[in-house]
Amino acid sequence: MIAVGMDLGAKAIKIVVLSDKGLCAKVKFFPDLDLARSAKKALEEALIQAGAERHEVKGIAAAGTGRSAAPGSPVLVTEPLADAKGTAALFPQVHTVIDVGAEEGRGVRITPQGEVVDFAVNEKCAAGSGAFMESMARSLELNIDQFGSISLKANQAVPMNAQCTVFAESEVVSLIHANTPKSDIARAVHDAAASRIAAMTRRVGIEKEVALIGGTAYNPGFVDALKRALSIEALLIPNHPDFIGALGAALIACEHSESIKLDFLQLSSQWETVPAHLFTSDGKTENMTAAESVVEHWKWPEQFNADLSQDWKKATRITAGIDVGSVSSQAVVLLDGKLYAWSSVRTGSSSPDSAKKALDQAIKNTDLPFDKISYVVGTGYGRVNVPFAKKTITEIACHARGANYMGGGTIRTILDMGGQDCKAIHCDEKGKVTNFLMNDKCAAGTGRGMEVLADLLRIPIQEIGPMSLTVQEEPPPVSSVCVVFAKTEAIGLLKSGWPVEKVLASYCLAMAERVTALLNRIGVEKDFFITGGIAKNIGVVKRIERILGINALNSSLDSQIAGALGAALFANALLEKEWRGKS
Repeated sequence: MIAVGMDLGAKAIKIVVLSDKGLCAKVKFFPDLDLARSAKKALEEALIQAGAERHEVKGIAAAGTGRSAAPGSPVLVTEPLADAKGTAALFPQVHTVIDVGAEEGRGVRITPQGEVVDFAVNEKCAAGSGAFMESMARSLELNIDQFGSISLKANQAVPMNAQCTVFAESEVVSLIHANTPKSDIARAVHDAAASRIAAMTRRVGIEKEVALIGGTAYNPGFVDALKRALSIEALLIPNHPDFIGALGAALIACEHSESIKLDFLQLSSQWETVPAHLFTSDGKTENMTAAESVVEHWKWPEQFNADLSQDWKKATRITAGIDVGSVSSQAVVLLDGKLYAWSSVRTGSSSPDSAKKALDQAIKNTDLPFDKISYVVGTGYGRVNVPFAKKTITEIACHARGANYMGGGTIRTILDMGGQDCKAIHCDEKGKVTNFLMNDKCAAGTGRGMEVLADLLRIPIQEIGPMSLTVQEEPPPVSSVCVVFAKTEAIGLLKSGWPVEKVLASYCLAMAERVTALLNRIGVEKDFFITGGIAKNIGVVKRIERILGINALNSSLDSQIAGALGAALFANALLEKEWRGKS
């Protein structure tokens, strides 16, 4: 007779198959968006690996956020109970279990019999989860395996204040721009995540023996940081720690079937030796690690352009602006104050290299030599690390100045929606800033949210806006303000039968409502202009306009270059002033 435990988590389906002989199979299945279909297929693969037939299954228990999608009529199990049962079977001496998965962390107090005494869950924000660390790794251009290992080579402890996953990305970008070693940044991220998980676990009490389970237990950097945060010398980590919830569910299935009696000493031994089999929805994948299948739908295409009708040799003043942002970098070149060439490229893990790449791309199709550019101003997160800049100016001032050039002197309100922050700006007729506000505490309403959605749905980010406008009736906005939790909500909506375009519309509306709330705090004066990458998302822009009751002014220029354009205009004015002072 066979009992099956399923853990349908945020990222993967884990299955454990048990019989009177003990452990028969461990299977991890990476699903597509149809979770019920994927769960059925995962069960079929698990039974094949166990050498069993479907009719031999006498009980199925399912845990995890997607447990209702498990096939058959499973016993539905809470995650804390599954954690408790699975951990107690392998470590009966443990009374405190910490489970850190893709989008959630839990601290659980348990009895030696696997009963739950108390538990705490991180909520409202995903900081401290596996997704938090994966996002930080991506900012450093590392996969999660490299990220965990490199943190062990850190030479110093760098404090990190941000709690929000996306704001922490901004802080990581700032550390990168400050030339902080990657190893020190990685340790800072792991320390921040571990501190949050440790604080959560202390709410339920920490015993001497502590077990760590969940996918994040594979990360040596996090393990090291969590030991420091808990002030303990060792953590008990089982083989295949991400399968413990599935093991607990399988044990509960055994209890309900009453036909399978287990030898727990034998089970503990088998757990260390039986391998896990890994599958995707479209076939077996060999050597899959925690950093599997990174999708690149979130990247805006890199662009560059030049007005070759202008002759730079006839220009008196050649100036440039470089905007090294958290997500993308732009360069703009002016001839006597007129736009000549521009580019928009992805920001890498080196600010100087990103600045140089942006300028090289801008003048790529021209014969303008770099040394003919007389004055360069840097702006954005990495402005202090533009090696060839004579001056740096804040991105708020530069966006206002650039918007004034792009949309005209009547502009008074500017919304700058960037990759990891959002700003509402008031300016005068010359583009001088008179007031501004920034989003705080949470990154909902920034471009990062759209990147997460693009990856989730496997839709190029530039197609999200148009697709969101194809709905016949506007749906309500997603309710989650956290970028990572909004992703979970989007998955839930897809599972409930919402078509993709309806989910996109719901997310675009939520973003529009979030940023208009920021605008309303500062007050919207006509004329109104939108800059930044999200200004290219027509689905968000149209909804902002509808909520405000006014239309944003349009420009034929790419909205992402506003900051670099403003910096180039400042460079032109500063060069003129410098020359006047010499004459």
